[in-house]
Amino acid sequence: MKLTWEYIAGFFDGEGCICFYDFKKKKTYKDKKGNEKIYIINEHRVRTYLVQNTRIFVQMVQKENKVLKIIGDFLVENGIKSYTYRVNKKGGCDSLQLSHHKMVQMFLENIYPYLIVKKDKAELALEYIKSRKWQND
Repeated sequence: MKLTWEYIAGFFDGEGCICFYDFKKKKTYKDKKGNEKIYIINEHRVRTYLVQNTRIFVQMVQKENKVLKIIGDFLVENGIKSYTYRVNKKGGCDSLQLSHHKMVQMFLENIYPYLIVKKDKAELALEYIKSRKWQND
């Protein structure tokens, strides 16, 4: 399978997310099964509450990791580091995630022209990343 940025954008529109979180507050909550989760700032709050400590990551989730592995290899070939992990050990799903701001920026810049559903949120994320001075850059 020959991947393109167009394909990845379409896949991401359907199976991906752009998440904003305040890493200093580390707000957590328990889901219905009692698992601890990190509180993610919702999009409305992001527009009014992008703070110094806000971090952005992108994630794609699938039941089978075959496509995520192919996408991960494609990203590496294009200089973008990502990692995959099993979300739920008992028959759950796999996740491909990018969390370093440079990797998120490179990824979003490449898929941005082809996004439909997540275009506004990608634009917001890119504006925020470009407006910040990052430590250890």
